[in-house]
Amino acid sequence: MRKRGKGLFLKFIPEGSSKVRDIYLSPLMLKILKGFIIFIISFQFISLLFSIWMFSNFTKMKLLEYELQKAKIREKKIAEIEEKLKKFIAFSNQLENLLRPEKVLKDVSKIRDTLVHNLSKKEEFKDLTLYFEPPVKGLISNLFSPIHPGIDIVAPLGTPVKSPLEGIVIEKGIDKDFGLYLWIDHKNGMKTFYGHLKEIVVRKGEWVKKGEIIGKVGSTGKSTGPHLHFEIWNKGFPLDPLNFTNYNFFTLK
Repeated sequence: MRKRGKGLFLKFIPEGSSKVRDIYLSPLMLKILKGFIIFIISFQFISLLFSIWMFSNFTKMKLLEYELQKAKIREKKIAEIEEKLKKFIAFSNQLENLLRPEKVLKDVSKIRDTLVHNLSKKEEFKDLTLYFEPPVKGLISNLFSPIHPGIDIVAPLGTPVKSPLEGIVIEKGIDKDFGLYLWIDHKNGMKTFYGHLKEIVVRKGEWVKKGEIIGKVGSTGKSTGPHLHFEIWNKGFPLDPLNFTNYNFFTLK
């Protein structure tokens, strides 16, 4: 190898041959070779820096995911504590109300008025039981009482719910306790209420006939399983639905 001018002259002998070959690298080729070598070194250096940066970001991302998971667990525990506090506050309020004489007297009076009204209306609506059709056939899991102004009828999810009498749909919506609900006005002060529905198939303001399907049994709101909460009201007072038919008519056959 020897220089010629500003270029570079190379001599090499291929293996297994005695013939000498000459290669001349001009100044331009030397600059290109130098630039290529610098590029390779720079590329390796940049690749190393990029790998370090990616590893650092990956580590940070994993740390953030871990912290996010911990935050979700803390949030869930806080929500559980809040729910327990709400129940405790509700229980405290109920206990406070029970300990207030005026509240007890008011509740007793309300229960008495409801029972008197039911007894008086039982004879008035005696003939109504002859053509009153139950909204759904099923097993009764909860009977009527002054603090539970209706009955709960257990039935398979999606069972059609029918209107017991003809009337007009006056209200439908969603409630935190009764879930998807529906009110029907049957005139003369009588209304019926349907709670925990899966679906409502009638519109507000629509006139429905006796036996017409108005919805489907569901488990929406505060419910432990598929059932229909059914109420009958007359001029602001709840009536026992079982006064309008016999118990066996509501049970599965």
